[in-house]
Parts: sequence; C-alpha cells; structure tokens
Amino acid sequence: MPKKSKSQSSDLLSNASSKEGKKYKRETLLRLEVRLDEMQAQLQQAGEERAQLLSLLQQAAQERVYLQSQLEWVLYRLEQGNLAPTPEQSETAQYSEVGIDYSELQNLLESGKWQKADRQTWEVMLKAAGREKEGCLTAEDIQNFPCTDLRTIDWFWEHYSNGHFGLSVQQRIWQSSNTGYTDFCDRIGWRVRGGWLYYNELSFNLNAPAGHLPVLAWRQRACYGVGKCTASESISHFITRLSTCNSP
Repeated sequence: MPKKSKSQSSDLLSNASSKEGKKYKRETLLRLEVRLDEMQAQLQQAGEERAQLLSLLQQAAQERVYLQSQLEWVLYRLEQGNLAPTPEQSETAQYSEVGIDYSELQNLLESGKWQKADRQTWEVMLKAAGREKEGCLTAEDIQNFPCTDLRTIDWFWEHYSNGHFGLSVQQRIWQSSNTGYTDFCDRIGWRVRGGWLYYNELSFNLNAPAGHLPVLAWRQRACYGVGKCTASESISHFITRLSTCNSP
C-alpha cells in the first residue's frame, strides 16, 4: 500500500478540521436558535402577564372610582339626613303631576340598561313638558318642569345606580366645580383629555364617572345645547329647578 505524502496528509487533516468546524458551527447555530426560541417564548409570556397586570390595575382603578362615588353618595345622604328612601318616598317616587307612566323607565334602570334608560328619560321629560313635537326643552320649559316628575326621575336614577348616576349627583358635582361647565364636563366624563364627546362615545355602564348619566343638557351632539339654551345654561337650569323642587 503506497504511503501518503505529507501534502496529502495535510489535506486530509485540513478537510477533517474543516468538517469538524462546520459541524461545530451548525451545532452552535442550532443551540442559539433553540435559545432564541426559548427567549422569544419567555418574552411572549412576560408580555401576556404584563397585559393581565395592566388589566387588573385598570379594573382596580375603576372599582376605586366607583367606591369613591359610593362613599361620596353615602356622606351626602348623611349630611342631608336621608341615607335611604322611606317607604313613603318609595311609594310617591312613581307619582307624576301630569299623568306620566314611569314604569318603563323604572324597569330599564332596574335592569341596568343605562343607554335605553337615558333615551327613555329624555322621551318622558319631553312628554311631561309637552314638548314631544319640538324634541327639545327651552329655558322656560326647564324652569317650569313639574317638580314631582323631576324628583321622580332623579330618584329612579339615583336609587337604581346606588347613588352613582342622577341629577342630584350632577348637582353636587356642579356646585363643587372650580371653573364652571368645562370643569363639570371633565369630572363627569362628558369631556375627555380636552375633547368633547359625542353621545355614542359616552359610557353607558357603572364604570363611567359619577354623574355621567342621565344626559339632560344636550342630545346627540357634543355639548351644543338643546332648544334655545346652551348646554351650560341647560344643566344650570335643571340644577336650579331641582334645588327649587327640593326646597321645603
């Protein structure tokens, strides 16, 4: 058998080394790919856990706002000496001076159908004021709105939302607003980050800010008012009328 030359031996060693090197590189790349996949899976899991934590934090923040509004309502009722409605109040809460049937509104509120209840509220208010054809309320309409009916509507909203919604809640916020209507809208969520909301952008649930509903100052358009009143004038007239109606 002929002996291999030094050159041939060197080539064989070089080829062997080259194969080992390629094999090592392939194995290294495979290990890196596996490690990369593991890291990507860990990042994905971390992202999902972060999203869950953010969701929990958001839920906790919403619950905090709701509980705060509940506390404010209880304190307000204590100050008024009327923590809960009496049986007499419950019986008269459905009464109307002008023959309005509020059973549908009551059922919607009791079922938590807040948007339908808001629309129904507007319909019965137009009917109570004799303004169904016009579809809006003027300052005079609001100033002469039947007191019993206004108290009835407010009582239903406040009762079935556990003090979270209602004109009385809006009244309390309005009276404590620092800069008038703009501050009021910021606090009850009709204005968000400097932008006025349209009706279909409102939050029809108990996660909304306190006083978010009902929408009496404006309809369908972002705070442009109804009838011959601006939105600011409308809410002011409603709150003044409620104060007058609740005066001894």
